[in-house]
Amino acid sequence: MKNGFITEYLSGLVGEPLVYGTNDCHIMVLTVIDMITGSNYRDEIYQKYTTPTAGRKYAKANCSYSTLHLLCKDKGQLVTEPLDGNIIISSGHSTVYWRGKVVILSEDKSNYIVSQYIPNEKDKIYRFKGE
Repeated sequence: MKNGFITEYLSGLVGEPLVYGTNDCHIMVLTVIDMITGSNYRDEIYQKYTTPTAGRKYAKANCSYSTLHLLCKDKGQLVTEPLDGNIIISSGHSTVYWRGKVVILSEDKSNYIVSQYIPNEKDKIYRFKGE
């Protein structure tokens, strides 16, 4: 795993605005999956939508996987305890676990912040293995 690159990438998101298709939770997660596995899932959808509905529609018609959850179920390993780089999907949102924290949207949903990870029984945690 490219720890330095992932740390730099996630740190760079803090304070950045939400921009669907360019800087949103799915793009963040796909970028980290690509960093870990050497895949190119992010490139399939990057800058191809500007709303969540348009993103779902585009992914269904044009991407290797129609949803992030399907990608995680197929290529990741479902685990119960997160480690650095694991993908967390919960209630339609996704993030990356890193050093006990996660990158999430601020309360007003305008930009990204770092928050302590608080486990939730509904969380699905997926681990990806490197090349």
